Amino acid sequence: MESYNFHQQMEKRMNQDKILKSLQSEEKSYTQLKLELTSKLTPELKPAFSSATLAKHIKELLATREIEPAIQNGKRVYKLGDKGIINLGDIMLAANYLKNIKKRGGIIQYDYSHLEGSIVSSSLPWGISSHLVMDNDLKNIKLLTREDVADIEELIFNKIKHNIKNEKQKGISKGNFQLGINVDYVQLLESINADSLEYYAIMSKEEGNLLSKIDDDPESVTSEDIKRLESLREKTYKKIRNKNKHS
Repeated sequence: MESYNFHQQMEKRMNQDKILKSLQSEEKSYTQLKLELTSKLTPELKPAFSSATLAKHIKELLATREIEPAIQNGKRVYKLGDKGIINLGDIMLAANYLKNIKKRGGIIQYDYSHLEGSIVSSSLPWGISSHLVMDNDLKNIKLLTREDVADIEELIFNKIKHNIKNEKQKGISKGNFQLGINVDYVQLLESINADSLEYYAIMSKEEGNLLSKIDDDPESVTSEDIKRLESLREKTYKKIRNKNKHS
């Protein structure tokens, strides 16, 4: 939970954002990125980052598919990948997750909660289906029981029931929508250890403003901004620790 490497994580995030922003305009080679980014000075009159750091970030961005390699005029270049830019491919994101899990030999369980089958077999309409697609490595871990998924279906049912305000909204003759939830198990464990949800709920407005600054204009961020954000983050985690002590 502690943010002992917070400064390094923020610096890494800002540097990778600079690479992604640089590739928004056009595809670029490593040499072009190197000339643009390792020679550009920060407000402290230091290079944005070194050649070795650039190579490391490119490797990580390739691994996360935020960028991908391409060939341009016989030379290797880099461009934004599916995770680095919003495009029509994002519409197929859920299908891609499903396809990749199936390729890895994952399992598929239809009507996972059994709630749909139970209600329909009672001659009642329901309209919500839940299917579980899972990598084989996770099949013996009780991440969500059937009862948990039934609770989620009931929550969706009651939320939609509440949100439909008038007869005009109820009078639609046809239509489907899908709510996709993908869970990256390793990242989820990191999030649990970091108390991400609780942290997000109580973090200060100043923290939010500094994080927006890092995302929107990383080149304007100073070392003082990072130190301030690190201090604010430690205060927020202290609040969580104190709350947990008394709960």
